Amino acid sequence: QKVAVGIPASESKRADSDIDNADLAYIHTHGVRPKAMRDEMQPEINKGTPYSTVLQMYIHEHGSINYQVPPRPIIEPAIENAKSDMAELLGRTAKTAAEDGDIQKSLENVGMAAQSDVKEWFTNPKNGWPENAPSTIKAKGSDKPLIDTGTLRNAITFVIQEDEND
Repeated sequence: QKVAVGIPASESKRADSDIDNADLAYIHTHGVRPKAMRDEMQPEINKGTPYSTVLQMYIHEHGSINYQVPPRPIIEPAIENAKSDMAELLGRTAKTAAEDGDIQKSLENVGMAAQSDVKEWFTNPKNGWPENAPSTIKAKGSDKPLIDTGTLRNAITFVIQEDEND
């Protein structure tokens, strides 16, 4: 079994937007391409050309990408930051498994800890996220990146899955 932390599709919809929480986490992890770039790429995407191919073509023609919204990665760096705690919990889980114990509770503890670490990353000074632009602070009334309604942060959860490699 494995513990996956993130935003499951079933819990991804937002009542306040056409963009779901999984899309929003991806956007904040990778940044947003400038509008002129998106406009130039869209006709090829509409034709069915894979996004990665369209992006390569754009980069070959225009050079590297300048983001309008800086990346603010969420899940991977939060887990990396908590890896020693995660290693300890996973070690206990392995010991339980080696003793033929019920590992369900141990996996749930790992998932809850990882979920908590990812949610806390939104306000952890170690996240290194760039500050909000003055225009963003004015528009949303807050200088806290990625925190507005709390919908994205609250969508972070975990699931225990069967390992596909078994």
